[in-house]
Amino acid sequence: YKFAIKTTRLNAKLTQTKLAEISGLQRVHISRIESGKNFNLLNLIKLLRALNKLNDIEKILDSNTDTELIKLFES
Repeated sequence: YKFAIKTTRLNAKLTQTKLAEISGLQRVHISRIESGKNFNLLNLIKLLRALNKLNDIEKILDSNTDTELIKLFES
């Protein structure tokens, strides 16, 4: 997911600072999510919502390594 989120941000021509403004997160939180470091699910959701990618969460997450997180989004 970390590479997909960074790529999505870059494709949208957004800096981490600008995405922080849009999402309401601190830039450091965006950096942590993009690098796969310690973050929480709420921040990930806020970031995906700001990127208009919340509906694509299954594409962003790696089904081989993020199975527990994906289970949260299954209906």
